[in-house]
Amino acid sequence: MPNRPVGARGASVTARHPRLRLFAPVVLVLMIAPVVLVLTQSLVLRRALDLPDYSTFVVASAWGIVLTVVLALPVLYFGGGHALARRLSFVEARAFRDELTGLPNEATFREVIEREIDRAMRYRDPFTLALVDVDDFTFVRANVGGRTADDLLVALAHALRTGRSVDLPFYLGGDTFAVIMPHTDGGAAAWAVTRLRHAALARMGGITVSAGLAVFDPAALSSGAAPDGAVLRARAGAALDEAKRNGRNQVVTHSGLIERVERAPAPDTIAAVQQILVSRFMSAEYQPIWNVETQVVLGIEGFARPAAELGLSGPREAFDAADQLGCVDDLDLLCRQAVLAHVADLPTDLLLFLNVAPEFLEHGEQAGLALRDDVEAAGLSPGHVVVELAGLDRAGGAAVTAASDSLRGLGFRLALNDPLSHADEPSLLRRVRPDYVKVSRDAVRRASDGHAGRAALASVLAFCADAHAALVAEGIETESLLHHLVTTAHSQTRHAQVICAQGYLLGRPAAEPPWRRPGGMAWPLEHAA
Repeated sequence: MPNRPVGARGASVTARHPRLRLFAPVVLVLMIAPVVLVLTQSLVLRRALDLPDYSTFVVASAWGIVLTVVLALPVLYFGGGHALARRLSFVEARAFRDELTGLPNEATFREVIEREIDRAMRYRDPFTLALVDVDDFTFVRANVGGRTADDLLVALAHALRTGRSVDLPFYLGGDTFAVIMPHTDGGAAAWAVTRLRHAALARMGGITVSAGLAVFDPAALSSGAAPDGAVLRARAGAALDEAKRNGRNQVVTHSGLIERVERAPAPDTIAAVQQILVSRFMSAEYQPIWNVETQVVLGIEGFARPAAELGLSGPREAFDAADQLGCVDDLDLLCRQAVLAHVADLPTDLLLFLNVAPEFLEHGEQAGLALRDDVEAAGLSPGHVVVELAGLDRAGGAAVTAASDSLRGLGFRLALNDPLSHADEPSLLRRVRPDYVKVSRDAVRRASDGHAGRAALASVLAFCADAHAALVAEGIETESLLHHLVTTAHSQTRHAQVICAQGYLLGRPAAEPPWRRPGGMAWPLEHAA
């Protein structure tokens, strides 16, 4: 919750405090009285001591000043000055502290982060910035029942405040918090933030949070200038985006390139993936992607779904286990085949968005040829398939360029998933040259919250306009978010471009593709975005 305006509190103080008007005559009398005393003392001293005129004036003036201060200050204090001072202190506190959470606000954060950078440079001492965000806050706020959104923010603020004594928590607005962790490197910060996540989980009724970390280590800096607070915050934000994209409820750190905080998969997870690979059982669900301008379905995205009883939290967990088993390619192939198994009757005017693992790109042209064979065996042509590329920070630049060129040469279209989470977004966009650029719900939300978010989304919109690519926003769950997406796109560029969206608001993933469901191809909202 943003701070409420406080400027009006300083206006018309006497009108708000009648006692000031009551004591004004008294103060006036006290100011005149010393003048009378000065004149009286001048006459007495001159006659008694036979002093020159100027000496008499100096002595009398000194006595007059002392009497004025002694008599006037207590009356001013008790007559309203004390209350005014307390109110001024209250207003100043509200200007730098959020009223709801009780934490320092964003203005304070910007000052403190710069001071912490100066301190770290002076003493060659590392620190870590953590950005903490409530998972699925928009969806939770609409469905949490008795627990209000404010309750969640207050609970998270309390968990952050009761962490390590050296840590400095802040509330940045929306559902985003920051924690400056002095004298703390990346490993210690990941451990401390994981403890904070568990504490928050207990206070928030099982609702999870994600965190992104950025380490400022003076010893690791090159000869160039040190990053400022805005750069450090952008790095932590990119790591937070990666945590959201990889399934939420986790901590991700940013160190040059984004890298996940690795945790060995649990034995149950490894056993579940082994069972999937042995049984070859994998189902699929499909979600529509809409052109929000024409309100027509552009295509569908296919999602592989393992059996619910296996207890896997999401694809990232499954692929982490597959990576440890050395069978990422096998799991990736099984997922693609599950999606392709039910789309033979895909209408010719629709596209199929098909996800591939980052490791897929390492096989170069052979991977593209194998994918073409799978697509054609399913009854489709490469021209009807959009290959989604994600997690490219784990693939080399040369491999990304070669694989992108190979897939495009075979007739596939390309979608780049969430380039804003990549450390080198402009270079990545140029290498892949995607037909579709996907941005996360958090990127759209941040664009509505502040200048940095708007600038990031504007850079993607500018690329889309110049490259004649379409923007696809994921995770659209409210009409306000959809409306903001459209208005932002229109305000950032005058070029014509295609704006698309997918999310629970426009259709949940389902086992039955939308073209087979009654009403599945009809715009789900009553009025235009």
